[in-house]
Amino acid sequence: MNDTYTKWTTLPQVKATILKKWNKGFFLKDFIESDNLFPYRVPLRIPGSNDLSRLYERARDWVQQFVNVDKTQLFRIEWQEINNRILGQNQLPVAVVFDSKENLLRYINKMSDYKQFTQSVQEVLAAFPELKDWILKQPFALIEHAPDLKRLLSIAAWMKATPKPNIYLRQLSLPDIDTKFIEQHKKLLSEWFDIILDQSVIDQTATGVKGFERRFGFREKPILIRLRILDSRKYIRGLSELTLRADESCSLNLDIDTVFVTENDINGLAFPTVENAIILFGRGYGFGHLENAHWLRNKKILYWGDIDTHGFTILNQFRKLFPSAQSILMDRETLLQHRKCWVKELTPSEATLNNLTEEEYTLYNELRENVLGDSVRLEQEFIPFDYVERFLDNITKH
Repeated sequence: MNDTYTKWTTLPQVKATILKKWNKGFFLKDFIESDNLFPYRVPLRIPGSNDLSRLYERARDWVQQFVNVDKTQLFRIEWQEINNRILGQNQLPVAVVFDSKENLLRYINKMSDYKQFTQSVQEVLAAFPELKDWILKQPFALIEHAPDLKRLLSIAAWMKATPKPNIYLRQLSLPDIDTKFIEQHKKLLSEWFDIILDQSVIDQTATGVKGFERRFGFREKPILIRLRILDSRKYIRGLSELTLRADESCSLNLDIDTVFVTENDINGLAFPTVENAIILFGRGYGFGHLENAHWLRNKKILYWGDIDTHGFTILNQFRKLFPSAQSILMDRETLLQHRKCWVKELTPSEATLNNLTEEEYTLYNELRENVLGDSVRLEQEFIPFDYVERFLDNITKH
């Protein structure tokens, strides 16, 4: 009971309550869809009849803060007469009332932000009325981006007039707008474009900031394929190593029989000579760029990755494109012979893999269930080079 008075609303709590409403966008949204909020009343938690009898001194002090309110304050106090069987009639404050929005905003020191918001709303809706719901959902975005609003609207207007532009962002020529500005505002621009553009010109499969270019029809920085030719007789005009655009590499069709794939660049550079073969430098989980490289499907493909759960998960993904691909140096014998090189896999995969051989899946399960040790991992670069050479000699002779 002694703590009851702490529940009675104080003037600082009134301000905190209003600020909480502000931070939820309550007063900003009212500018767009007015609910006739004013006069705006903040009810007070007040002493009950028992409180007045048992905690009279504390109740009197609590009331005094409202009695002492300066008449120049931006609000007024609403009073109510309370009858108490012991103390008789008493007047208690029951609400703080703001008669105008201007007074409330000055009270919480948000008038400047509100003016900026209202000006920005008028500019945005004049250009794109369809963004009204977006503003209602995140009104503070307009305050945050107010200094850049004219440039953002300029980009949006250009985009609506030029859907699927098929240019690099660097080629977009608008006053005071550069590539870095667009990069920094991709999130907001994406949200606007999704609303103002016809859905038929949006690639719905591309998402997030990284998918911005593809989603809205800009040209993307090309993915590059790196490869080494392992047979000097097959060099292209004396070149043993090539880096090509992924889309152009799809029509390469080199005169070779075997394609090795490795996830480690140094392994790719140091890979031994093999007749009629090349080696592709892998890039982890990103194999989508090889989907149209149909010439690879007629080759013998040998994949070499780390012996850990993610190594097998990447192999599993690779086989979605190339079902006949065989793994090399990812077997149980190789793992056990290099126990001293084991490290710990920090975030093992728990995925169910459907594109592994029975032997591969057995080893994958042993790794994810810690049968051989805690989160065992053998990185491919720790396998001694002479071991790799002996292995390749053996498989290329058969």
